[in-house]
Amino acid sequence: MNIDVQIGDTILTGKFKNKKVVVKKFGTDDKGQPTINGMKMLAFRIKKLMPLSDKEKEAQKKAKAVNIFDGAIKEYVNKVIDKEINKG
Repeated sequence: MNIDVQIGDTILTGKFKNKKVVVKKFGTDDKGQPTINGMKMLAFRIKKLMPLSDKEKEAQKKAKAVNIFDGAIKEYVNKVIDKEINKG
C-alpha cells in the first residue's frame, strides 16, 4: 500500500479530521504500526506488522510440529511402497 505523504505536507487529524498538522517525522509505535509525528497514522492495525501474541506463537510451534510429523509419516509410507514395488 502506498500513501502519498511526505515530510512537510499538511494532513488533517482529530476525531472529525479537521485539525491541520504538518508532517515532521514518520515512525512506528510499540506494536509496529506506522505513525506520523508519533501519532497513529491509520485507524486500523495491520496484522502482518504486529508482533505475535503468546497464543499465536504456541499455535505456530504446534503447526510446525504437526507438519514435521506428517512429513515423516509420508516419507515412511513412500519407503514402504517403494520396497513393495521393487519386490514384485
